[in-house]
Amino acid sequence: MKINKIITEEIRGFINEAREHLIDYFINTWSKSQNVQSMINNSNYLNNKYSKYLEFTPEQWNEMTDEELLHIWNEWDMDEKLVTTNSRRRPK
Repeated sequence: MKINKIITEEIRGFINEAREHLIDYFINTWSKSQNVQSMINNSNYLNNKYSKYLEFTPEQWNEMTDEELLHIWNEWDMDEKLVTTNSRRRPK
């Protein structure tokens, strides 16, 4: 029984730490990056989907669920690759 409690506490600590890092990434890196801002401003698709997040306060990020944070992170990862790949294609 004691080992289950230790494992549960370790997992909870890991999740909380991962959440803190993810929120920190959105607040201090992602939303302040000139590259990210430029990509969002230069793409109607990205602008419609992500521009509101650039203005989020730390409180708004902290109010989001873990699932919401991970969803935004995963979606951004895929969308960034898609937009970057499409912008590199040159018409013949």
